Amino acid sequence: MSTNNLQLRLKQETSELHSKAEQHPLMQSFIAGTFKHSHLLRFLVNLLPVYQVVEQRLLGNNIYLYQQFDMKRSGFIQMDIDDIVRDHEWSYPVVFDVTKKWVTNSWNKPIELLKADLYVRWLADFYGGRILSKSQAPYNSMYKSDTPAETISIIRSVLDLPVLPESATEDEIIQEAKNFFQYHLDLFDAIYAD
Repeated sequence: MSTNNLQLRLKQETSELHSKAEQHPLMQSFIAGTFKHSHLLRFLVNLLPVYQVVEQRLLGNNIYLYQQFDMKRSGFIQMDIDDIVRDHEWSYPVVFDVTKKWVTNSWNKPIELLKADLYVRWLADFYGGRILSKSQAPYNSMYKSDTPAETISIIRSVLDLPVLPESATEDEIIQEAKNFFQYHLDLFDAIYAD
């Protein structure tokens, strides 16, 4: 089983959900820079534990080898959260139930399935993040990188690692990516309704 094939299939088989997520009114407000800061704060607070579980379970100790390539995104997200809370003198919002459920499941699912999360979130940071970084300034630390090309290469190399046959199949990873996009859509709806 080739994970190069996996990356191609992930791109092709999640394209409709990817477009749907990009067209969501919340994401459009982020792109246009017309978002409410409270919406951005809720978004970041909910993404933080999603990143942390992938960093700790899938990337594990190797993440420190990749530190120079900005693989550890949760620290950048925490900086943005802290800046928004400080600048607006707000309290830290609670994490939504949809995120709690996703993260709880992520701690228990086969590690290989976390490749779906890595593919969706990390590559979004380094591709779509170029646009979002400008529109979300000054709260855009999550999209900063000293070496984006190298980081993308590292992400792709992690995705290229052979899938352990006992852990998950390529089809299951693709389904997990679809589920992850649906999680995002549910999260967007919850935030945008606020």
